[in-house]
Amino acid sequence: MIQIFTLAVAASVSAPSAAVSVQPLSGKIGWLEGTSCNVVIVPGDKGLLLIDDQRATDYDETRTALDRAFRLPVAKIVNTHWHLDHAGGNGPFAKAGAIVLSQANVRARLSAPQYMSAYKKLTGLFDVSVLVATVDAPQQGVQGRFDAQGVSFDNAMALAAHYLAGFGWIKPPTS
Repeated sequence: MIQIFTLAVAASVSAPSAAVSVQPLSGKIGWLEGTSCNVVIVPGDKGLLLIDDQRATDYDETRTALDRAFRLPVAKIVNTHWHLDHAGGNGPFAKAGAIVLSQANVRARLSAPQYMSAYKKLTGLFDVSVLVATVDAPQQGVQGRFDAQGVSFDNAMALAAHYLAGFGWIKPPTS
């Protein structure tokens, strides 16, 4: 008996963002629930201190919300880690005069080229994973996995069908 455990096709695109605003956290400290991450905002005499700053593509969203709530420049940014959804806005904010602070390993990681498909806004492209396993023998079996990123829905389904056909479990669809 052969069973197919999982066939998953997941979108790798973000939903359009709604207008975001700064919410009170404690005293004068606020937080912004942004499109790509939460940002903590601490106002000071020389401007704002941000803890994380979202993706570069979310700079306008973040800056607009900060202007509405504080009308102060961003003086410093603390990166909690290197992920682009938390530190991707470093460039635009630094260009506007902010000083970016982070741990040495975070700086090193951000200094290297980065690519993550989840941060690409590619409408109509998907990631596909096909997991297969046999369960017809008590002491042996076959397990396999196929992954593809950034393919159209039709191509994802065709790739999955061909992968399963390679195991001899289904016939590929006929055109």
